[in-house]
Amino acid sequence: MNHYSKYTLIAISILTFVIASAVIYWFFKPQNSILSKVPASDSESVVQVKTVKLNKGVIKQSFTAYGSVLPLSNKLKTISVSYASKVDKIQS
Repeated sequence: MNHYSKYTLIAISILTFVIASAVIYWFFKPQNSILSKVPASDSESVVQVKTVKLNKGVIKQSFTAYGSVLPLSNKLKTISVSYASKVDKIQS
């Protein structure tokens, strides 16, 4: 082996290690970064929420609520739409 090929082999080995490490990190990084940004505190109350199947109809009850509802990390689902959307108000 000549002097040039030894350095080439070392450079290729280091580059392969760096690329493999980046790919492994990308596959195993935490997917729920939104939950890691929310600080947990003992003074906050946790409310049990009942979910029902979605159906079309008229909303007969209304109430005002303040706060955040976050799903469990293993139940988190992302839905993408091709336009910007936001629920501003629910009226009955």
